[in-house]
Amino acid sequence: MMKGLRHPSLVTRIAMMIGIAGAAAVVFGTQASVASSDALTVRDRAGDTKASDLDILSASVSVGARDVNVRFTLASAVRGDAIYSATFDCSRGLWQLAAKRAAGTTTFFLYGLTTYRQTEARGTMSGRTVTVSGSSSKMGCNKGRVKLSLTAEGTNGRPTLTDKVPNSGEVAYRR
Repeated sequence: MMKGLRHPSLVTRIAMMIGIAGAAAVVFGTQASVASSDALTVRDRAGDTKASDLDILSASVSVGARDVNVRFTLASAVRGDAIYSATFDCSRGLWQLAAKRAAGTTTFFLYGLTTYRQTEARGTMSGRTVTVSGSSSKMGCNKGRVKLSLTAEGTNGRPTLTDKVPNSGEVAYRR
């Protein structure tokens, strides 16, 4: 046996500890966090709500100099009377970036939860995918770490079924 294999180097031990910590985070469902990146992907357990069009399987969030982009992947195709939203805690307050389909109308919006002002956002709803983008500079999300949560819920009189991704986490804008 080679001498190097019996006594792992410090770098190897640290790498093993990081791998174990990462596996523990996945197993125990702790918050996902990206310290020095501008993108985050989270996965959610399938079947944690009865309405499959509200069941978030995964979501990707990216923060750039101009935009915050969110992409939801659902268990089944989008139906009506649903809202898919990401709530961000940025330097300029709390914001909801959302896609809503209610009463046959689809809207995409950015709502300031501390300013009570709503502006238009961009997005698409197609099949099992919902995307929505809003201004990161307006939100103040282009100034460092951003805490977020992801939710899908019924609206417009639909029974109150909700899927909240428990490990939404944080993402940071990197210049």
